[in-house]
Amino acid sequence: MANIATAGVEFNRLFNKQPVKDYFCPGWVNLLGEHAVQNGGFSISCAISMGTYLLLAPNDDGVLRFRSANFEETLDIPIDAPHQEINGLWYNRPLAVLSSFSAKGHQLTGGLDMLYVSDLPFFIGEVSASSMEIVTAFGLNELFSTNYSKMELMNLVCPSKQDLVGFNAGTIAWFTASHGIKGTAVVINGQTGAYSHVPLNLGEYGLAIISSVRQRSRSELVYKERIADCNTALTCLQPELGIDNLCQVDAATLHRHKYLIADDAIFKRALHVIEENDRVKAAQRFLLQGDISAFGELMYQSHQSLKNLYGVSSVELDTITEYSSFYKGVIGARMAGYGFGYSVIALVKTEAFARFKEDMISYYTDLIGYPPTIYQTSVGNGIGELNS
Repeated sequence: MANIATAGVEFNRLFNKQPVKDYFCPGWVNLLGEHAVQNGGFSISCAISMGTYLLLAPNDDGVLRFRSANFEETLDIPIDAPHQEINGLWYNRPLAVLSSFSAKGHQLTGGLDMLYVSDLPFFIGEVSASSMEIVTAFGLNELFSTNYSKMELMNLVCPSKQDLVGFNAGTIAWFTASHGIKGTAVVINGQTGAYSHVPLNLGEYGLAIISSVRQRSRSELVYKERIADCNTALTCLQPELGIDNLCQVDAATLHRHKYLIADDAIFKRALHVIEENDRVKAAQRFLLQGDISAFGELMYQSHQSLKNLYGVSSVELDTITEYSSFYKGVIGARMAGYGFGYSVIALVKTEAFARFKEDMISYYTDLIGYPPTIYQTSVGNGIGELNS
């Protein structure tokens, strides 16, 4: 994990002063509910102990200075310079957040020195970038004393995030990063926007993030196709069932009305969504009972459904998950996120992690041709100020 004391030393080296504020935003993983929540269903996610630190201090130079311990590129820009995408580099995300505040009339009177330090695996892409974005919004909200709620911050900073994949893309990240509590998971209702916490007592198990070291390909197009398929399935079912979203019915009801959906592929997309929602409901019961093994089995089922019904897996993700399912000391695994690449999240016995990592690297490399990247983490707290 990144060390905030070390980060403070780096801030002093870069800016010749101490930071005034230190913030931390965790990363997060979606444990169950993939593609169900944007169809009116539920998701279960948790914050993790890895994340992004933001250290900042005002300056009197009228300049925004962006630095990162993870990237070599730096940016110094006048505070009144109009925002525009610059070279597609990391600092565009926090710069865009500042621009959103400026558009609402919140202007800096001087400048700002900012240092970002993250121990998130940058292969998980959007999580790392969004963590940087969220911690910037949280810090500016306090700096400007604007008192935006966490959801108001989301709508201010990234209102377009819901365009591509609905409720899931924008809201799970913000809810989990901002409302995460150590030892619990966040359950989000995709129909109402309500959320709650359930115990997530992993006991002798920890979270492993296994990167396939494969970037997603053609994902945006496929996501849109899946959304369209689910909308078509809903249109087919509505005349008889009178529902507003797919997750208002259970799997048994869908099977009884299969004749309404002529296209088998579209039926499979709907079946995944509805069965995934049923899995989330079952998972809440298991977690309340402290049955982490039963929860892990639901993770395996979720991956198979994402592979066979929703069609968003890959050879790399399947290789990792299948090997995990046969490995003693692993009780659950599934692809993390929307699919086609990136990583798998697994529940691995803590004492077995070192051997699991070694064996997984060997197995995966033999089959795929290059090694995966594997991290161990735990369930963590949501965003907050560190020196408050």
